[in-house]
Amino acid sequence: MHACLFAPAQRDTLYDLFDKYRQWLADSGLYDLNLVAQAWMEATQPQYDFVVIDEVQDLTPVQLRLVLKMLKQYNILTRDCST
Repeated sequence: MHACLFAPAQRDTLYDLFDKYRQWLADSGLYDLNLVAQAWMEATQPQYDFVVIDEVQDLTPVQLRLVLKMLKQYNILTRDCST
């Protein structure tokens, strides 16, 4: 069970705001990359031996979790070649 960050009195307001945000995205023909990554999480299976990601620091935690879930196993190698 996950602890909620918000007090019970705040949750209904926050859930309503989130629903309005999702509806605004749909009405505007837009998408939120975090919501897309979360939606794909359940359907994703390990299938890749490796991936190469430039600027990985720009991924959000849910996006990185999705990438890692696609890997059969993972080891992380990094190198900053900008010096």
